[in-house]
Parts: sequence; C-alpha cells; structure tokens
Amino acid sequence: MDMLYDYWQKRNHTIAEEATKYLQERLEAYEEAKVELEAELKKKKPKKGEPIPEINKKEYQTLQKETVIKMIQLRIAEEDCNAGVIFDNLPAEYWESEREVITMISEAIPIQNLQVLMFNFNHEVYDEGTEQEQELEVCTNFRYQQRHDPAFAAKRQVAVKEEVKMESTVRETPRPAKTAPGKKPHALSKKGDKTKSTEELEAAAADAEAERHRKKQEAEAAAIEAAEAKKDKIRPKQFNDEEKAEWRKYAKEVSEFFGELVQKQMNEKEENPDAEFGSRTCEEINVEYNYTYLCEWLCLNKVPEPIWPDPDKEPLPPPVITSILKKPPNRQERNKITKFSICTPNGEIEEDQTLPPMADNITRWVLAPKESKKLYIKFFSTQIG
Repeated sequence: MDMLYDYWQKRNHTIAEEATKYLQERLEAYEEAKVELEAELKKKKPKKGEPIPEINKKEYQTLQKETVIKMIQLRIAEEDCNAGVIFDNLPAEYWESEREVITMISEAIPIQNLQVLMFNFNHEVYDEGTEQEQELEVCTNFRYQQRHDPAFAAKRQVAVKEEVKMESTVRETPRPAKTAPGKKPHALSKKGDKTKSTEELEAAAADAEAERHRKKQEAEAAAIEAAEAKKDKIRPKQFNDEEKAEWRKYAKEVSEFFGELVQKQMNEKEENPDAEFGSRTCEEINVEYNYTYLCEWLCLNKVPEPIWPDPDKEPLPPPVITSILKKPPNRQERNKITKFSICTPNGEIEEDQTLPPMADNITRWVLAPKESKKLYIKFFSTQIG
C-alpha cells in the first residue's frame, strides 16, 4: 500500500496527476500556515511554561479519501490481481493511520471478501517437565529459534564447551614414544650430556600437538562465528516486554475497530436487504521470520482460495478475425537517366534527313499480332570503349 501512489506515478496515470496536484496545493498551504504561525509568534510570544504551537506537517501530506479509494479500485482491476490481493505495508505518509487505510480498502471492495490477519507472538514451553520449565515467546521456525533464542543459545554454548573440553582432554593425553627394536631410549648422562630424556620428548610432542589442536579449534570457531554473523544480518528486532505489551494493546484496538466496521456493514445490510456485501473476518497468526513460509504457508492456510468460474458453464467467446498488415518499404527515388535514351520513330523520313523524327517520351508500346516496331537508342559515353 505504501507504493500505491508511486505505482500510478510511474505509469503517468491521470489519477497520479490529480494526487500530485493536490499534494502540491497542500504543500503550499503548509508553507502559508507556517509563515502565519511565525508572524503570530513574533507579535505575541508564549509565556514561560506554555507550549509553543506547532503545525503538523503530516496533516498536509495526506491524500483525499476518494483519491485513495479510486487508486485501490484501479489497482485491483489489473490483470495480476484477478485471483486475489494481499494488502501489506499499510502504514504510509499518504494517510493518517492503519485504521483509516483499512476503512478505505473496505469501501473500495464492498462486494469482495476481506480478511485481516493480525500477527501475534508465539508461546512455547521450554524444558517441559523439568525444574527449568518456562514459557517463552519464540519463533515457530525451529532452526531460526535455535540460532537466535537466548535460552537455546546458552544451552548450545554449554554443550559446545563441554564437547571441546572433552576432545581437548583426549588429545592432550601423552602417548609413549616409539623406539627402534634393540635400542634404548635416550637418557641424560651424568657428565651433563644435552640429550633429552624420554619424558621431555613426550612432553614436547604433547605440547606441539595441543598447540596444533588449539589453532585448529580457533580457526573452526572463527569460521562458525563468521557464518553466524552472516545469518544475523536477517535477524529480526528483539522486542522487550514494554514493546510487546504496547503491540498487544494496539492489536486489540485494531481488532475492535475492524469489528465496528463489520457491525456497520451488517446494519447497512439490514436497512437494504438487496445490497451485496462481501464477508469481513479477522484472524490471528503467529509471528514468522521466514517471509516465504509466512506468505506461502501460514497466510494461504488462513485466506480462502478465490472462487474460480466453471469453464464448462462459461459461454464461448465470439470469433475474432485478426489481419496482419505490413507497411510497405519506402522506395528510394531513382536517379535520372542521362547517358542514354530510347527513341521511337514518329513519322516518315524526309528527303534531306537520314533518320525519321524521334520521340523520347514514349515508354510503352502496343504491338498487334505479327507486328514489329523499330526503336533507336541514343547514348553518350565519357570514355572510349
């Protein structure tokens, strides 16, 4: 919905021109009201402690209700909306609130079915049946929950630390050094020989192995941290208790407001039984941070399928004759022939002439059966040969 005005503006539609003209007029009215307010404040300054009057610019950026309704009706008349429409991104600068835009959508499609989906936080029990049993508000996507839920993240970190500690203990266990058959291991001589003892060699080998294993663990941890950081880019906002309580209060107000719309429609139906109205329902769905799963699974389960017409009962379309017309190519003007001409005898040869009189403007000759015609060609050449 927030792109509705831009949609028609990109297509240079007349409804967008009307809306643009109206917004420009409202912007000029805002500037005038701003100048008047500044002049009044200069004449009479507010007393200490009194609030300074301000002009709400948002009131001058909203479109007329009739214009928005017409935009919605034109948009749902497009071919890509023949099976149904999802109105998302309801908050926008062109209307005051979501309640207002819900009212305009309901009035734009009076005979179509309308269903409002209200998001709600999920409640699931963690560590059920244990002393740590607690109710958490988590995401229904279990994989995402395992990555980002604090309780699961803490439990996973403890498990990883215990696994790393156990593996490190196993790897750091010293192993006896192998000696060739028939040879004795090196020993420290009484004369201060620098040859290392067996225990020192084993300790050095164990230290080297532990250092190599530590570096490998650090590299693996860095790779895991980089992968998790990449996943955290799509992490949703973490809501605190105040924000959740505020959202529940707002969702309840919207639900009650939509109930008033439904009641108003029922009253109109009682006053005018012949009038047609579509159904109006409100459903709650749990928060889902996977957009594809949200649209293709949760919403489709809640929203009923459109009523498809029976093709066997539909009349056949009338015959259509289509003709393909091809524009002829443009002929280039021919260059005038100046090097030769075809001359047709026009009369008898006179006594003092060798050739009969000629006519060079005849280009068509009609011959009777067994008739012949004598023509002369007169040509010029700038070169010899």
